[in-house]
Amino acid sequence: MPVRTIFRALALAAVLCVLWTGAACAEGSLGIPDAASIAALQQAADKGDAQAQYELGSMYWDAYGVPQDRAKAAALLQKAADQGNASAQVSLGIIYEKGLGVPKDLVKAAAFYQKAADQGDPSALYALGTMYVEGKGVPKNAKKGCSLLCLAMAAGRITIPRQAHEVFHRYCAK
Repeated sequence: MPVRTIFRALALAAVLCVLWTGAACAEGSLGIPDAASIAALQQAADKGDAQAQYELGSMYWDAYGVPQDRAKAAALLQKAADQGNASAQVSLGIIYEKGLGVPKDLVKAAAFYQKAADQGDPSALYALGTMYVEGKGVPKNAKKGCSLLCLAMAAGRITIPRQAHEVFHRYCAK
């Protein structure tokens, strides 16, 4: 597996720990990137690389190898999301849905999830489906929500299908 792919997976794992749980993963469980790796990522982000912007934004959000800077993180995630990076769109959806460092805004959260869901992102499909069946940030529409949850379940990720299955049975299997 290429080193860049491993680095991306580690960065994603770290930010998802914080975004979903509000707590950092166990210290030492993930390798911290060195200064050269961070500098290379910064250079790529400065050149407009959406994936690098997402990764670096995630690192600044979580203080993963860099000092925590949520404003810088949000700006980098926004740049990546504006270029269509689904992972950045999901991250911003979570940030706005939970009101992490920004005022809670379910409408904005749903808009970010929609952009990522349009690209088939399972996390976005699950989050948006849940918002539709509960009527949070979007007009309540159980049929649309259940359809999105079915797509999330079919996506093949380990945790999303289980979560979507639980929500699906709560709202859709009546």
